[in-house]
Amino acid sequence: MGFYIASSAIEANIFIIVMENALLNVLSSDSLIRVPAEQSLKASEESPGFLLELFRIYNDNPNYTLKLCALILAKSVIIRQWHIVGRDGKITPVPDEEKIKIKDFLYEKVLINREPHQKLLQQLVLCIESVSKFHFYDQWQNLLQYFPNKLNNLEFLDIYLLKVLVKTQIRRRTKLRQFKEWITGLYPGLKSACVLYENNIDLLKIILKCLTVIHDTEMIHSLLIKAKNYLSVRGGEENVRVLLKGLNLIENTAPEVFSGLILHAFIEVNCILLEELDVRKHDHLVLIRQAVYNIRQILGSNDDAVSIIESLSPSLLKKCFDAYKSEDYWEKWVNNEFIELFEVKRISESKYFNKLLPNLIQSYPLLLQEFEKLIQSLDTLDFPTLHSTLYIFSLLPKGLTSITNCNITLEILLKSISGLSFEGFQQKVIFRDILVLIKKWLKTTQNFSIAFSTILSIKSSKNSDIFLIYSSILTIKELLSYPVPEDVPIQILQAYGNDFIILLSSCSDPNIIWNLVSFFSALVSKCPSKKVPELLQIFTFFVLDKLWSSKIEIIVIAITEMLGKLLRIYADESSVIEAVGKFLKIQLKEKCSERVEFLWLLFIQTIEVEETIIVDGLLVYFKGLFERNKSLAVKILEEYKRLYQALDKNPENIAEIIRKS
Repeated sequence: MGFYIASSAIEANIFIIVMENALLNVLSSDSLIRVPAEQSLKASEESPGFLLELFRIYNDNPNYTLKLCALILAKSVIIRQWHIVGRDGKITPVPDEEKIKIKDFLYEKVLINREPHQKLLQQLVLCIESVSKFHFYDQWQNLLQYFPNKLNNLEFLDIYLLKVLVKTQIRRRTKLRQFKEWITGLYPGLKSACVLYENNIDLLKIILKCLTVIHDTEMIHSLLIKAKNYLSVRGGEENVRVLLKGLNLIENTAPEVFSGLILHAFIEVNCILLEELDVRKHDHLVLIRQAVYNIRQILGSNDDAVSIIESLSPSLLKKCFDAYKSEDYWEKWVNNEFIELFEVKRISESKYFNKLLPNLIQSYPLLLQEFEKLIQSLDTLDFPTLHSTLYIFSLLPKGLTSITNCNITLEILLKSISGLSFEGFQQKVIFRDILVLIKKWLKTTQNFSIAFSTILSIKSSKNSDIFLIYSSILTIKELLSYPVPEDVPIQILQAYGNDFIILLSSCSDPNIIWNLVSFFSALVSKCPSKKVPELLQIFTFFVLDKLWSSKIEIIVIAITEMLGKLLRIYADESSVIEAVGKFLKIQLKEKCSERVEFLWLLFIQTIEVEETIIVDGLLVYFKGLFERNKSLAVKILEEYKRLYQALDKNPENIAEIIRKS
């Protein structure tokens, strides 16, 4: 139950005390205290006077914690209630007269008689930001007129508040004309302020946002020169990042500005960054990410940029190669530490260059000649170089989508790799690289037999182990999404059936289980129908207890997707019907995923009339479904009617069956 707005002095005092207690109780770790307080505050925030009362508590109460709580809640209430206008008998949560008082109060506390506590001042600024999302240009004139008079004597708080307001207003797309008018009036003073506050990041952000609507080419060019200078200054990385991000925004909104000297300077700064920064240094990564993003963007949108970058493309390609390095986690293979290997991801440090490589290939197809030379020299590379080279080759297909005359194929790659010889964990790493390469290149080939034979040869190697087998299964899962020869699914079953059961029986990680079940689903859907009963019998025997009753969402998704696919393909197969029936009976006993309930609907729509005895047993769970999802329950009920009509049962008896359930 919420608070009410008092009608007398006594009621007002009681109201304030109760409200203050609720604000403090929200901080309690005891949910029995915290939750009712949260609910009562939430229920009261739509009442006129509530928001104003929060600011009164902040202003009058000496308790610092209470002041902070009141401002934090006030900011949220502004976002939720400020814009709402009461209609059809509903009240307006924040009436106009209260809005005027609140805006005047915020203006006073932030810009005139400034709040001395930094955290409280920060919350007041955030309240101004929230209000400015709804009231600014015509509705908050004193705030609007404050800055033109302060540009010659800006304080750091002024700059920070102006940054907040500019950021908020530039996002109000319906107010773009007013934003441009406001900024145009401020811009000359802001340019002058840049000289006085040369290294102020907030002022730099303001200028960059101004330039999205005021296309001052001279200023943009000077900022690019600044960016180059910042590169040589210790600690200048953040300034460079802000500049590059802001300039990219300007390029997106006004691409016509980026030509001639500006375009050359923009490309030069980004390419210098990519050339000089070290991907292995964590503090360089954020700059590398922005520079790569800028180059990728401009390659796709500016033909002049493509011509300018062409001479730099070989060095950028080399940087893509150099960015990838062998990780020491592969050494874990020596000690058979498989569990950690299952969760291995490709290194994050190189991922930005991974995204750049396809753009370079699409823009400069002649770079493929470098890859063709590499193929000829694979047998001369040492292990770390070969490891990184195979990984880079696995990225190529993304860049080949628009190239029709590529001389590099999966067949050529696999034949070139087949003669390579390594021992121990190095061979395992190379095998895993080959599996990744096959997975990425499948979309470019029609020769799936050579891909599968290579996968089988890795399994038959003396160095094959459980992690390589799992990696092989992931690659085969991808392979099964293509039109493979008819005999391949049977060969897969023969080669990997036992491995699949061992992995699934011993594994507890939901993501790995999802991959394994998805693999099995793809395999069953590609196998001849006569093999389906045998496969399902194996599957249900080994995983029924382990997975059928699981409530882990990702596992439930995998099972329901597999059974749904089987229902659509093998609707007349009794083993499929029995498997789905068992799964539904186990899952529907308790509150279950919506996916299971939709599988129930598909099940009833699919089965033959003579099999209704299976779905009859599911009716006991209908009541729970009806409470959770009435529209789905009605659809399921309609299917039951259809089945019972076909059996000459009286459909009117269904209501009685459901009532009994």
